[in-house]
Amino acid sequence: MKHAGKTKAQLITELEELRQRVGEESETERKQAEKALQQGEERFRSLVETATDWFWEVDENAVYTYSSPKIRDILGYEPEEVLGKTPFAYMPPEEADRVAHIFAPYAKSRKPFKLLENVNVHKDGHLVVLETSGIPISDVNGVFRGYRGIDRDITERKRAEEELRKAHDEMEQKIEERTSELLEKNEQLRQEIENRKRVEMRLVESEAYIKGILNAAPAGIGLVRNRELDWISHQMCEMLGYSADELIGQSARIAYESDEEFERVGRVKYPEIEERGFGAVETCFKRKDGSIFDVLLCSSAINPEDFSKGTIFTALDITERKRAEEALRKSEKELKEQTKALEEANIALRVLLGHRDEEKKRLEDTVHGSLQKLIIPYLHRLKETTLSREQQAYVDILEANLYEIASPFTDKLSSKCPGITPRELEIAGLIKAGKTNVETADLLGITENAVSFHRKNLRSKLGLKHKKVNLRSYLLSLV
Repeated sequence: MKHAGKTKAQLITELEELRQRVGEESETERKQAEKALQQGEERFRSLVETATDWFWEVDENAVYTYSSPKIRDILGYEPEEVLGKTPFAYMPPEEADRVAHIFAPYAKSRKPFKLLENVNVHKDGHLVVLETSGIPISDVNGVFRGYRGIDRDITERKRAEEELRKAHDEMEQKIEERTSELLEKNEQLRQEIENRKRVEMRLVESEAYIKGILNAAPAGIGLVRNRELDWISHQMCEMLGYSADELIGQSARIAYESDEEFERVGRVKYPEIEERGFGAVETCFKRKDGSIFDVLLCSSAINPEDFSKGTIFTALDITERKRAEEALRKSEKELKEQTKALEEANIALRVLLGHRDEEKKRLEDTVHGSLQKLIIPYLHRLKETTLSREQQAYVDILEANLYEIASPFTDKLSSKCPGITPRELEIAGLIKAGKTNVETADLLGITENAVSFHRKNLRSKLGLKHKKVNLRSYLLSLV
């Protein structure tokens, strides 16, 4: 044996040198692992703070254990207000029962779910329709621990995410010595390895958390360094029509239709990132097949003090929104002409009614009431909004409600239902006009479920809840 001819003093000296060398290596590896973990947590915080959607986690009993700050914008609550409660606590009772019935099979089989539409009550009382996606989460032993997911307000689609690059080093140390001092050092080394494994396990769990968010995200996400693509999500590849191998390592210029647009985006976005830590700009991307589409590009620096560390970006396809905005601009002239025609018709109506005082008074009250309840609110809302879908809906509603100007329908309905809401008046008018639930939902920019919810309220307020009476026939009888 190689140690047989050595003295005890020599063996002790070698043991001390070995102890020192192993201690230095273990400390260095521990610090590297902790640094990687810290960087991962910083990237995760950056993602959540810049995301346009609400991230959450629930345990196996569907109780919130985590909520991102975005809930303030979506439901008006502080994150800590929802912890300890279930999602059903923020839904109307009937909606909570419906969603629970739909979600039950997923919860039982512990499968992922996507785009589950549900109606929630904002803290100020108004209804918010969300689109929910979630995936099951398990601990390192594979034991089910609940769900992790994303809620999105259907009318606003801004998202942001971040990915964490995996950093994993393996360490193997085998020391064989017969002396008690070496056995003691072997035990110390074993403890150091266990500590490092625990740190690495936390790092793996953090990476799994990020990957779960990325898998649930409908927006394209990527990482660029010096405007070169370092990482790209599957959704981003789908949007551009390239494979990941075709994009990674390429200049981000590959996604733009011209050098000028590529340079413009850089001039606009990077000063914002330098000043505020994040930036956003609307631009156009070009697919591999040459087709062009509009995107909202949002970026956040991993380290605002050092852009060489990279920038996380999200790309949201806003082509349909842009088209709708263009259609809205073209429709404004027609709306003004219709408004002018309505005013002229109103003047002519008042002249005709002047021949009979009593009839004039009744019809003037009807016209005034109809205008205030059916026309003026939409005109006001139309002037205030910039959302194309609502704009088109209000135009359609205005056309439908013109027929009600000379009708006592609204007053009669209001007198029968003193507690009827403006939304219920809208839906009642469309039901009377023969609109289906699908058409009504499209006109008002709400879901079919929301229309059904208001129809049930109307039947209840009109005393028809347990009667076999057709709602439209009943409303027509009020004219």
